[in-house]
Amino acid sequence: MTALPDPELPDHATGPAPPPAPRAIPERTRRAVLECYGEQGRRALAAVDAGSVKRYLDFVVVVGTRDEYIVEGDLCTCDRSLFRNGFCWHQLAARIAVLADLCEEYDLWYHAALE
Repeated sequence: MTALPDPELPDHATGPAPPPAPRAIPERTRRAVLECYGEQGRRALAAVDAGSVKRYLDFVVVVGTRDEYIVEGDLCTCDRSLFRNGFCWHQLAARIAVLADLCEEYDLWYHAALE
Protein backbone atom coordinates (compact mmCIF):
# COMPACT_ATOMS: atom_id res chain seq x y z
CA MET A 1 0.00 0.00 0.00
CA THR A 2 1.39 3.40 -1.01
CA ALA A 3 1.11 6.27 1.44
CA LEU A 4 -0.52 9.41 0.12
CA PRO A 5 1.33 12.69 0.65
CA ASP A 6 0.02 14.83 3.49
CA PRO A 7 -1.62 17.93 1.94
CA GLU A 8 -0.53 19.97 4.99
CA LEU A 9 3.19 19.37 4.34
CA PRO A 10 5.22 20.88 1.53
CA ASP A 11 6.42 18.47 -1.16
CA HIS A 12 9.96 18.32 0.23
CA ALA A 13 8.80 17.44 3.77
CA THR A 14 8.85 13.74 2.94
CA GLY A 15 12.35 13.90 1.45
CA PRO A 16 15.41 16.06 1.57
CA ALA A 17 14.82 19.79 1.52
CA PRO A 18 15.62 21.56 -1.74
CA PRO A 19 18.83 23.57 -1.78
CA PRO A 20 18.42 27.23 -0.83
CA ALA A 21 18.05 29.69 -3.66
CA PRO A 22 21.41 31.17 -4.64
CA ARG A 23 22.04 34.63 -3.28
CA ALA A 24 22.71 37.37 -5.75
CA ILE A 25 23.78 40.99 -5.73
CA PRO A 26 20.76 43.19 -6.51
CA GLU A 27 20.86 44.87 -9.91
CA ARG A 28 20.62 48.31 -8.33
CA THR A 29 23.76 47.58 -6.30
CA ARG A 30 25.57 46.28 -9.39
CA ARG A 31 24.81 49.48 -11.28
CA ALA A 32 26.03 51.60 -8.35
CA VAL A 33 29.30 49.63 -8.10
CA LEU A 34 29.91 49.96 -11.83
CA GLU A 35 29.10 53.66 -11.80
CA CYS A 36 31.40 54.38 -8.85
CA TYR A 37 34.30 52.03 -9.61
CA GLY A 38 34.20 51.44 -13.37
CA GLU A 39 36.58 48.68 -14.52
CA GLN A 40 37.61 47.81 -10.95
CA GLY A 41 33.92 47.39 -10.11
CA ARG A 42 33.38 45.14 -13.11
CA ARG A 43 36.31 42.92 -12.11
CA ALA A 44 35.20 42.83 -8.48
CA LEU A 45 31.63 41.83 -9.40
CA ALA A 46 32.94 39.16 -11.78
CA ALA A 47 35.07 37.70 -8.97
CA VAL A 48 32.13 37.62 -6.57
CA ASP A 49 29.88 36.06 -9.23
CA ALA A 50 32.52 33.41 -9.96
CA GLY A 51 32.81 32.46 -6.29
CA SER A 52 36.41 33.65 -6.17
CA VAL A 53 36.18 35.21 -2.71
CA LYS A 54 37.12 32.87 0.14
CA ARG A 55 36.66 33.62 3.82
CA TYR A 56 38.99 31.86 6.23
CA LEU A 57 39.12 32.23 10.00
CA ASP A 58 41.84 34.86 9.74
CA PHE A 59 41.62 36.44 6.26
CA VAL A 60 39.51 37.00 3.22
CA VAL A 61 41.28 35.75 0.09
CA VAL A 62 40.42 36.73 -3.47
CA VAL A 63 41.49 34.52 -6.35
CA GLY A 64 42.92 36.91 -8.91
CA THR A 65 44.08 36.46 -12.46
CA ARG A 66 47.61 35.41 -11.44
CA ASP A 67 47.46 34.46 -7.76
CA GLU A 68 45.42 34.42 -4.56
CA TYR A 69 45.52 37.71 -2.68
CA ILE A 70 44.97 38.19 1.04
CA VAL A 71 42.69 41.11 1.86
CA GLU A 72 42.53 42.46 5.38
CA GLY A 73 40.86 45.79 5.98
CA ASP A 74 42.39 48.36 3.65
CA LEU A 75 45.32 46.13 2.71
CA CYS A 76 45.77 43.62 -0.09
CA THR A 77 48.83 41.58 -1.03
CA CYS A 78 48.61 42.47 -4.74
CA ASP A 79 51.24 44.70 -6.36
CA ARG A 80 48.86 47.63 -6.86
CA SER A 81 48.03 47.77 -3.18
CA LEU A 82 51.51 47.02 -1.83
CA PHE A 83 53.74 49.03 -4.14
CA ARG A 84 51.48 51.78 -5.41
CA ASN A 85 49.45 52.15 -2.21
CA GLY A 86 46.26 51.98 -4.24
CA PHE A 87 42.78 50.61 -3.79
CA CYS A 88 42.38 47.44 -5.87
CA TRP A 89 39.53 45.37 -7.20
CA HIS A 90 40.45 42.53 -4.81
CA GLN A 91 39.62 44.80 -1.85
CA LEU A 92 36.34 45.79 -3.49
CA ALA A 93 35.43 42.16 -4.26
CA ALA A 94 36.18 41.17 -0.66
CA ARG A 95 34.00 43.97 0.71
CA ILE A 96 31.10 43.17 -1.61
CA ALA A 97 31.26 39.42 -0.91
CA VAL A 98 31.48 39.87 2.87
CA LEU A 99 28.62 42.38 2.98
CA ALA A 100 26.43 40.30 0.66
CA ASP A 101 27.35 37.05 2.46
CA LEU A 102 28.65 35.57 -0.79
CA CYS A 103 32.05 34.29 0.36
CA GLU A 104 33.06 30.68 0.08
CA GLU A 105 33.49 29.86 3.78
CA TYR A 106 36.40 27.82 5.16
CA ASP A 107 36.52 26.79 8.81
CA LEU A 108 40.31 26.84 8.97
CA TRP A 109 43.22 29.26 9.17
CA TYR A 110 44.55 30.40 5.80
CA HIS A 111 48.12 29.27 6.51
CA ALA A 112 46.77 25.74 7.14
CA ALA A 113 45.20 25.77 3.67
CA LEU A 114 48.62 26.52 2.16
CA GLU A 115 50.20 23.40 3.63
